[in-house]
Amino acid sequence: MSDPTVYPLSDETSPLAFGDLDTQFQDRVDSETQNRLRGASVEIPEMTEQVVRNILDALDDKKGLEIVALNVREIHSLIDVIVIVTGTSPRHVRSLVEGVVDHLREHLGWKPRSVEGLEEASWVLIDFSGVTVNVFSEEARSFFSLERLWSDAPLIAQSADLIRATEKSI
Repeated sequence: MSDPTVYPLSDETSPLAFGDLDTQFQDRVDSETQNRLRGASVEIPEMTEQVVRNILDALDDKKGLEIVALNVREIHSLIDVIVIVTGTSPRHVRSLVEGVVDHLREHLGWKPRSVEGLEEASWVLIDFSGVTVNVFSEEARSFFSLERLWSDAPLIAQSADLIRATEKSI
């Protein structure tokens, strides 16, 4: 395994813009988050970046809403990245989960360590050993507010729909 690469978040050409997803996932965020990220560097292993990129592709393909990826490597001992996404209905939540699992199996040969909460489809956690994906219903996401819990974590990616919603509320 190679050494982690350091990606400056303030650099618009950073690989953390995730290549083809530049138009969907941008590092433009609200002013409070920009202040938090100024000058910050984030160390993410290359394989983790590849996994996150594939997760974001899958979530975008399945029309996931308000997609956020946070680097928690420095504040959590077992996880590098947390991805959070919202589904519009239990069926959509299940579709997002299936899309991520299928996409990673097809493109990387990865299977999740575990998938929890699929039956209720209110909050489904997919564990990919170092990267977790939290797929929420709208109500559960609002209630649990993981972004607030992990507010010290640098933002890696954010979907365009969330950026537009943030800009409207400013």
